[in-house]
Amino acid sequence: MSFIVPMGVLDATYAGPLRRVLGEFKLVEIVDMEALRKKTFRGIKRPTVIFVLENSPGSDNDEVATTTLSMGCYDPDKDTIDFSKAQHDTVRRTQIMQTSYLPQNTESAIWMSTIADDETAAILTKISASDAAVMERLAQAPRLGDIIKLAYKKRGRHAGRSVDRIPDGENPILWEPYALFGYGLKLGSSSAMVDSGLPIFKGQNIFPSGLIGEPMGYWDPERSRVDSLLLYTHFHLLDHTKLYAIRQISQLPTACPVPPNTVFQNTVQLAQLTEDFPLNLYLLSRIPQWFAIKVCRASIIEDLTTTWFKRGLLLLPIPPRRSAEDITALRAAGQRVISRDKDLANGHRHVERLISDSPKKPLFDLFADNNPVVAGADLTGAAGAVVTAIHEQGNEVVSDDLFFRISVPNTALRKYLAYMLDRLLDEGDDVTFDVETLGLLLVPANLEAVVAAIDEMHSTDPARMFQDALMELDRVVAQLFDMSEVDLSYITSTMADDGFLKQLRPSLEHRGLRIQPYADHSQGDRYA
Repeated sequence: MSFIVPMGVLDATYAGPLRRVLGEFKLVEIVDMEALRKKTFRGIKRPTVIFVLENSPGSDNDEVATTTLSMGCYDPDKDTIDFSKAQHDTVRRTQIMQTSYLPQNTESAIWMSTIADDETAAILTKISASDAAVMERLAQAPRLGDIIKLAYKKRGRHAGRSVDRIPDGENPILWEPYALFGYGLKLGSSSAMVDSGLPIFKGQNIFPSGLIGEPMGYWDPERSRVDSLLLYTHFHLLDHTKLYAIRQISQLPTACPVPPNTVFQNTVQLAQLTEDFPLNLYLLSRIPQWFAIKVCRASIIEDLTTTWFKRGLLLLPIPPRRSAEDITALRAAGQRVISRDKDLANGHRHVERLISDSPKKPLFDLFADNNPVVAGADLTGAAGAVVTAIHEQGNEVVSDDLFFRISVPNTALRKYLAYMLDRLLDEGDDVTFDVETLGLLLVPANLEAVVAAIDEMHSTDPARMFQDALMELDRVVAQLFDMSEVDLSYITSTMADDGFLKQLRPSLEHRGLRIQPYADHSQGDRYA
């Protein structure tokens, strides 16, 4: 006897009950359909994962079949999913348990005790047998939690202020440790903000290079009324030279240094480090990104976006080699990635300025006017496919999986559309290209000048220079882990080629900036 358990997000809400179920039944197969995004059960915002259980006793050594579906399994013409194109593998049950990749060293005992216990450990649906071999080696490294500063508060109702060390002569048992890692201000409503004070930023302002955009308001400890100070309860212990802000909601972990006299609200996790470690630059490497996606990801919202909780972030591996020389090399490689990102972003901004300064018409209007620029163009190949990459191919603009294919004989228009569609992919989480979407695209009157700027940008190839800098950063990080070339190649290639991983995009300037205004949490929009 077997039965299917459809699951959504595999965080603490589900992990405990499912682990208890696995104590009674044998896990036969996991079907992970998240990479298909909205092509699974229509109207379902959560990713779809299916567990097939057998009504017989199970054990940790059971072999579990895994079926992973990517967008390449979707047939837009038939609106069906072809399971024969899925990736199939077999893993031991222990290899899909997050507990298999938790720290084993005694140094982690204190901060591990400050986060949730093993009952909330996730069940991992994206682990292959090849992944597990690399993961087990990477899991031997120290964790971010090992370099988080601890504060102490006296136990009991009248604890008083936190301190950075237990006072001499005090009984340690009477003091409770607390990792200085947690949410920013919980504002509650707009009454938390005043007309002057410390600027308040949110997660969407965080980029690896630093804060971008304007603050959402100002906080004054004397005048502002907030629901909770959260980590700012320990404001007097924070050292901004080693303080980092991490986006709570993003596809990949993203951090920035916290400037002095700046605060964040609770779409941000704050990490107070004990040493000079450039967390923002380190998280640009695909090595910690890969581990985070495979092991630390939880509470998936929709469209590949994750809520990065304290537990998962503290479990991120960090290099065991962190001498002053090592950190200098890491910082230099990371800054090169930032610089190349800015070069790429500036090239896009030049093109965007040319477009914004010109009169524009929707593509549909050009067809209605019989404009020569659309002569021979055919948009019917835009069948509403969700695509992950766009390129030119002869007189056509096509997706890498060939589910999207339009004919555009005019060279300038073809280059422009390929560029604009690629930008939409970079800036959007789930873009469906259909005839209606294409027809509403605005085409500038100065099309030739815009395409000349696109060609100039491509001739300097800032995208390749960015990728080269990223690969150099990965090499530096791999050296600090004493990682083999084989493991490094495995991680970087799967991040680029895997049907799910290649859809994930880090929060970088060249992807475009999306800064949204503050929304009153009392009205229920907690993610604005």
